[in-house]
Amino acid sequence: MQAELAEIVRAVGFGDVPGAVLDVAVIELNAAGSPVAEANVLLSDGKIQFPDPPGAPDPPFPASLLKLMVAIGVLRLADSGAVDLGGRYDFDPAGAPNDACGGPASATIREYLDAMITWSSNPATCALVKLLHERSAVDPLNALFAARGLDLSLAGTRPVDGGGWSGARMTAWSTARLLLTGPELVSAGSWELLLRLLGEQGLNHTLSTANFGDLPYPAAGIPQRVAERWIDPESGAVTVGRRAYGVDIRAGQRLAEVSFAHKTGLTIEACCDAGIVHALPGKPGRDYIVAMLSNRGSHERDPHRPAGSPMPNSEKFAQLGRAIDELMLDRRLRQRR
Repeated sequence: MQAELAEIVRAVGFGDVPGAVLDVAVIELNAAGSPVAEANVLLSDGKIQFPDPPGAPDPPFPASLLKLMVAIGVLRLADSGAVDLGGRYDFDPAGAPNDACGGPASATIREYLDAMITWSSNPATCALVKLLHERSAVDPLNALFAARGLDLSLAGTRPVDGGGWSGARMTAWSTARLLLTGPELVSAGSWELLLRLLGEQGLNHTLSTANFGDLPYPAAGIPQRVAERWIDPESGAVTVGRRAYGVDIRAGQRLAEVSFAHKTGLTIEACCDAGIVHALPGKPGRDYIVAMLSNRGSHERDPHRPAGSPMPNSEKFAQLGRAIDELMLDRRLRQRR
């Protein structure tokens, strides 16, 4: 599968972008959810590399993909009885060096988790990172990842407000392994909750572009079904917070082939997406985990992007997602022959 994934990365054309770094990992699963094959490809300086586990030596910034690590940390606290997901947490960032995390807030820990995962709220994330620091849980979480051979870290975050994410580190391989081994890190109930929230993640505009329906731009990505909570029942259009996509996607919903429980991340200089794909009932079978980190962020707009399009990053990522999905479908079909 390594050679096939490398060919996909080459074909999508990131190598034509000067300075582009793309770290991609895929774990193929059987129908029972067990891994049967995996691959990790790193594109850097126009060259394809095959990193040794746990992945790329110098990966791109994970952006909001780091919220997966935060969620695991908080759910482990809940499993140990140190916090109650239904309990209210008063977030007070007094003394913070800037206002990047927003002002004081009060919500249940479950509400912060929902906001952090489903619409990528940064203030909710700051609140939960601050909570982890208050419970002395950040260093043990980083140590847990290291003990499992995972190149994942929340190093450098600030106890005063939960901000300061620039030191966070993730590789595609370790992120994919985190999604594979998550049930070993948290309780069955906590993992079920996280999967539900990832399945309701609304920012489907990277490896998947399902929020855009059947528009000619951006290219179609992983053919996922969008969570109904974001779809206006009158117009059929997706709105996630202040992000209005403005396209009736109901026809695409009927044609969707997979669920995609995933988390995206986007900054000016980073674009990431990682999640678990399963075929919907009655649709062609494929089951896999995919993780992607890139240093081509929101500044990397396609030159042919229509004026006014809400697409926040390059459609190359959607083309990558669709090609990986087609590869995994083809591999499943070949295995059945």
